[in-house]
Amino acid sequence: MNDAHVRQLELGPMQNFVYVLGDPDSNEAAVIDPGWEVPRILDAAKQDGYRITSVFLTHHHFDHVNGVEELLRHVPQARVYAHADDVPYLSVPPAQL
Repeated sequence: MNDAHVRQLELGPMQNFVYVLGDPDSNEAAVIDPGWEVPRILDAAKQDGYRITSVFLTHHHFDHVNGVEELLRHVPQARVYAHADDVPYLSVPPAQL
């Protein structure tokens, strides 16, 4: 088993941190808090050799979830993981939660 891959991106007007967390054995990755600049997130994952399969949301504030819908348009197979209390504030199809 290889160590996990972690790439930190500072994105958007609020300079939020977005993370791409990858499994080197499967080349699958999760994006954590895709609030901004989805093309840069997608490019970073691709450059590092990962395909995005999951999205983890730490909380529903706009600067952490702004990019979820756009990200899901590019990776519609991705599953979104969020706390149950945050779900009513999200615009994510129930089948993907």
